[in-house]
Formats: sequence, structure tokens, C-alpha cells
Amino acid sequence: MHTDNTDHTADFDPTGFFDSFTDSLSDSFSGTSGSSPFDPFDPLAGSGLFDEADRYRWRLWEDCLDAVRDAASRGWRPGDLLHLCGPRVGHLCFIAAGNLGVEVPWPMRELWLREVEPVAEPKLCVPALEDLRLALTRTQVHLGAAPTAPSGGRLSPAAEKIARRVRALLDKAASTNYPAEAESLTAAAHRLRRRHLIDSIDEAGAGGAGGSGSGGSGGADGEVAEARVYLDSPWVRHQFLLLVNVAAACSCRCVLVHRCGIVAVFGAPDDLDHVVDLFASLNRQRAHFMTTGPGARAAAARRATSAYRRSFQVSYARHIGELLAGAEKQVTVEATVDGRDTAAALPVLADRARRAEDACSEAFPQTSTMSLSARDSAGYLDGWRAAERSRLGGDSAGVHGPHALPGGVSDGTPGAAPGGSSGSPRAA
Repeated sequence: MHTDNTDHTADFDPTGFFDSFTDSLSDSFSGTSGSSPFDPFDPLAGSGLFDEADRYRWRLWEDCLDAVRDAASRGWRPGDLLHLCGPRVGHLCFIAAGNLGVEVPWPMRELWLREVEPVAEPKLCVPALEDLRLALTRTQVHLGAAPTAPSGGRLSPAAEKIARRVRALLDKAASTNYPAEAESLTAAAHRLRRRHLIDSIDEAGAGGAGGSGSGGSGGADGEVAEARVYLDSPWVRHQFLLLVNVAAACSCRCVLVHRCGIVAVFGAPDDLDHVVDLFASLNRQRAHFMTTGPGARAAAARRATSAYRRSFQVSYARHIGELLAGAEKQVTVEATVDGRDTAAALPVLADRARRAEDACSEAFPQTSTMSLSARDSAGYLDGWRAAERSRLGGDSAGVHGPHALPGGVSDGTPGAAPGGSSGSPRAA
């Protein structure tokens, strides 16, 4: 998932949008009259008949549409509903987006109009509509307040240039088959990114045009955006623990807002981009390492696969967080050696994390913690080793560039792998 960092405020024309929305809607239904079992806009068209089966199906469709509208009033977004219910709800989201009631705040209605995509009506049978109506009953929980405004996080020319250089380094890290080279390139990318942040702060303090303390990402000073990340079953809570550690290392904060795997991530727009891409890459590596290698096969032989995987994932998430935090500290030390004013920059960088924390707490004032145990020592050790071998620059489908995932878990013993641990991420 990628955060949209484009400023839509100036070019958004609600009247023009609704004109194009209506045209797209008409196109999506062109040629369906007489071929579809029912037309939600005119169920009596053509045949002149409307028997009891038609009426029941029509009521089901209306119930589902009402449930989608109600979900929007509780903070659900089109992507949230697609994650919960699958593509079958896409057409309902398309219809509802232009017809949300006044009980839905305008910022949320605008978000729906921006995010929804025209989808032709699927020919759902009655059992499918009944299943969809049942699935939509899970939207009774609130998913936070409406967004305050569209994110205006357009990168400045200087920041965009740095971003391209960082991606190029990560591409090389992702394409090499040599772990040492991948680590070196990834460290260079982290160093370049952190130095750009420090330089931006220095220029802002000197009255330059390089940024506002937000890394030159564009937008207002102190801007915090929100991104959604969707986690697929199984192991939703363990994937969330990994996301928590990745976000914390990049000055972002996140909360699990629905147990089906909907996560809200808060942070500066450029930080969010990095978190979302890096997590997607590391999460694929987590799944790969967890199911391959001698440790996984040994756990299956002793019928302890579930305990092994729980411990593996807790250890992996914890150590990934430590590796990322260590990389950030190393970059700061190197910047100090090179003469950067890190004493002035560090408080500003820390303020990014504080603003993300405040935004998260404001959006979700009532959260609880969850504990994840790690009781299988073999799984915990293998998780630690896997984190050591993970490529922080991305994998074949992640942040940037093709290469095959590394092989199974190494048999080498890490320098220091602590005992079992548990994580305590937050859930709404």
C-alpha cells in the first residue's frame, strides 16, 4: 500500500467529480438491461414482473448498501471494506460513495470519492448476498475519526532527488546475492536518508528553503498523515508486532483498529512511504524464513509447528526493530563525525515521533495492549537468525527491485540472542 502524497486540495472540483462519477456509473451499467437478474436502479425494467424472489434479493442488496453507508459513518474506508469482505463489496462502495448521508462528515465523504473506483455490478446470487450482509455486520465497531484534510505531502525537488538516490541504493541491495553487499548498500541508503533529514533541519534553522523540520517532504510544518496497512490471516497479531517495530524505528506509530487486520499508521508522509514499503518487504521475508529451513522441518517433525512459528515471529519482529534502530543511531554518529549539527537536529527528529504519537492517541484515545508469548526456544533462535539475514532494502516484490529471497535459516549462531520475549503492541 502506498500513501498518496499529492496535494489534491487545489484541483478537486466536487461538481466536476460528480459529473464524471455519473458518467462512469452509466457506463458501468450500459448493456446490462435485460441480461442482469436485477438492476438496482430499476428492478422492474424490461420484464414488468417482480416476484417474491426478486423482492427478497432487492431487500438483501438494499440491506448491504445501507450497511456500507453506516460503515462509512463509523470511519470505515473503501479499502477497509474490501479487505474485510473482498472484491464483491467493491460495487456497493462505488454506489455508496456518491450517496453518503450528512451523518458522514465531509472529510470522510471526500476521502470516499477519492479512493473509490468504478466497479461494474457483480451478478451475486442470493446466498452470496446473504454472506455479504453477514460479513458487513462486522463493521459495527468504529475505526477512528474522519481525516482532518487530504495529505499535502508532495516532495520538494531536493527531497525527490534524495528519494530517487535512496531507491537506487535499495534496488542494488535487493538485487545482490551477497548478504554483506546488501547490508552495506542498505546502510548507505539509511545514511543518505538520515543525512538529508539533518541537512533539511539545518537549512530550516538557517532560514533556508530546504524544509520545515519534516525532512523536506512538503506540506505544512508538523504535518502528520495516516496510512492504512492490511494484514492477511493467519498470524495477524504477529505481523502487527513486526509493523510496530518497523514504524517505531522510522518515527511512526500504529494501532490495530480491527482484528481482521486493519492497521492505521501515523507519521510524516515521507516516513509513511518508507514504513509501508519496508514492512511489506520484511513481512514477506518473515513468511519465507518461518516456513523453510531445518528449524521449521524439525518443528513439524516434533509436531510443534504452531509454537515454533509463534516464537519465531516474536523474535524476528523484536530483532528487526533493534537492527533498524541501530542503523538510525549509526547514521547519526556518522553525521556527527562529518560535522553535521546533530545536537540541534535530534530534538527535531524526535519531535516527528512525538507528533505521530499524539496524532495516533487523538484518533484512537482508547487502546489496549496485547501480549504475544515466545515459548519455543528453537523458534526464537531461528527468528533471531532470520532477522540477521533479512535484507532491509527489500525483496523481490518489495521496496524496490527484483531478486530471489534468501534461502533457509542459517545454521550459524548469532553473536548474542537473548531468551524468550513477548511484544505488547496496541489495538483499538
